[in-house]
Amino acid sequence: MKKFLLAAVAVLITITASAKQRGFAIVIDPTSYKEAKAEVDAYATSIKADGLVPFIVTEDTDSPDKLRARLKKMYEAKSNPIEGAVFIGDIPVVRVTDAQHLASALKMDQRAFPRDQWAVASDRFYDDFGLQFRFIEQDSENPQWYYYSLAPEGSQHLAPNIYTGRIKPMNNGIDKYEQIRHYLKKAVQAKKEANIVDNILYFSGHGYVSESVHARIDEKGAMLQNFPWMHTRRQGIDYIDHKRDRYVKTRLMNELQRDNLDIAILHHHGGEELEYLNDDPDLETPMEAVSAVKEYASYVYRRHRGKGQPDDSVKIGIARNLGGIPLDWMTESDSPEKLKQDSINNRKLNLYVEDFEQFDPDVRLVILDACYNGSFHRPRYLSGAYIFDNGKTVAAIANSVNVLQDKWADRYIGARGMGIRDGSRVSY
Repeated sequence: MKKFLLAAVAVLITITASAKQRGFAIVIDPTSYKEAKAEVDAYATSIKADGLVPFIVTEDTDSPDKLRARLKKMYEAKSNPIEGAVFIGDIPVVRVTDAQHLASALKMDQRAFPRDQWAVASDRFYDDFGLQFRFIEQDSENPQWYYYSLAPEGSQHLAPNIYTGRIKPMNNGIDKYEQIRHYLKKAVQAKKEANIVDNILYFSGHGYVSESVHARIDEKGAMLQNFPWMHTRRQGIDYIDHKRDRYVKTRLMNELQRDNLDIAILHHHGGEELEYLNDDPDLETPMEAVSAVKEYASYVYRRHRGKGQPDDSVKIGIARNLGGIPLDWMTESDSPEKLKQDSINNRKLNLYVEDFEQFDPDVRLVILDACYNGSFHRPRYLSGAYIFDNGKTVAAIANSVNVLQDKWADRYIGARGMGIRDGSRVSY
């Protein structure tokens, strides 16, 4: 599900306005509101300045069914019906089952795998009122998770009635209420900027669209169609391919810290806490090739040794399959020094949540076209690292599960240049 991490607020503080104006629900649990009241109220004021009527909702925030019913009633109200909502703090997370036909790539046997692996964390429960659900149970280990089955009687396609987003603090060693206060201050400040979309970056990681440079060239053409005024800016749209450097991580991080960068679209593979950028570097010398074969042979040997066959027989079989390499190229070493070096090499290849301790991205909106980067139900999730960081990033769109890439990453992106509000997207 593509999640947009945006801000909004919550019970019912209504600000006088025309009945024709649309409303916006800021949903926040009572404790978070008490801890961040000044910041939430300031955010509500900034929402009003945008032309919306803010409603601060602190009731029914401990029950998915009650909160859904409240939002539906606010959407159907004759006066100031809401067009969107944001969930701040400890708002229940719905894990949806029996709905993999609505997911682009998640296709797992619900009988063969643990439910935690295939139940999708999705706020479509709260914003798509055409869907119907059947309550299963509250998770015994994580009380913030509620399992629901998608009922066949309801709609079987996604058409959210409102847009929604999450401001859900991470388990990163910083007090969660301080994270909320910090983010809301940043969001209010961003709303004061008269910022035109005129600087865009897009990136492609390894193993993506067959690593076709031609596909990426066409993407720039699409960007120029979506943002036609960019034709007059010779360097307004930048592109980074992962093969530009053996370790492209530093280059990408530097670009994302540009103060004038408006949108970054990052195409790559991903996990809950990392972005996969580079694969192992291309081999440039014969010695590097030999070293790579040794590393691979040793890895295969360590996986298969001690499983019924004599270790020497395992080595002989691996050597034969790899074209007759010497047996002494295979090592049993799992030494702390080697494990440490492997970890260092992996850190050079990818961007991790921990990197944000020394990395402050300033791009205002980041779109993570990757699997699992938006797993907001986890204690730490990559997209959350962007918005709760000390940089100027205020919005991130990412997926809570795996996804078929290039399906939704740039959908309606040109409308952002015309001032449209960002919200959750309808890819599950």
